[in-house]
Amino acid sequence: MMVGMAAAAPPPVRFGGAEQEGTTDGRSRPWVVPASAGVLVLVVLLASASWFRGESTDVVEPVPLLVAEGVRDDFLRTEPVEPLGDARTGQAWEEVSGTWEAHDGLARVVEANDLGARTVAVVDLGSSDGAVAVTAAAMVEGFGLVWRYEDAFNYWFLAASPRFGSWRLQRLDDGTTVDLGGIGLAPAIDGTTVEVRFEDRTTTVFVDGVEQRELVDDALVDATSVGVLVEGPDVLDAAWDDFVAVPSPGPSATSVDPS
Repeated sequence: MMVGMAAAAPPPVRFGGAEQEGTTDGRSRPWVVPASAGVLVLVVLLASASWFRGESTDVVEPVPLLVAEGVRDDFLRTEPVEPLGDARTGQAWEEVSGTWEAHDGLARVVEANDLGARTVAVVDLGSSDGAVAVTAAAMVEGFGLVWRYEDAFNYWFLAASPRFGSWRLQRLDDGTTVDLGGIGLAPAIDGTTVEVRFEDRTTTVFVDGVEQRELVDDALVDATSVGVLVEGPDVLDAAWDDFVAVPSPGPSATSVDPS
């Protein structure tokens, strides 16, 4: 969920899955049941039942809560913006290759990179440690996420392989692709949320809230930008939504796993 803003700190972001929203009305005031109002009694009983259902859940969040300011972008613009313009939190997107557009709540490629295999856009997180996540509004072969971006020839990325139901972890090293292997079977369809956490030499990949792979590697540990990427034959069909990134807040700002 990447760079601090002058405005008030944004609400907590739960990477690796949707944050569960509890119902609070019943907690803040007692239920009042007039003796002569049978209809109100029925309304109150129904509301109480709904309240208890909201409290009952067996969903366990698989990753802890991170609390920090960062980069957030829902790609909602008042009119089509090309290139991507500024994130909702104010940071400027950099169009590394190809031509991008933000409109109707999605980021898309308008023109693919004609000088290389990948089309890339990044934004500066301001920290080399943190986490980045995005949702695939339209999944294609090579749909991806970028982190620890140093320049156009040096960065980490994760690219989807929908045909095989997985993702490949890779790195560009002075322009040469270093294949770090797959992450095992994982969703790679429309609506999938992919997240990467990177701390010192450790990189951890989550797909739809489930930890898929952890890797220790000291490459590009000082690079601070993150972003989106796509490669392959269907570049113009890909679409990104709900881009979020946060710098690592440290142990004091990280909650324990829910039990």
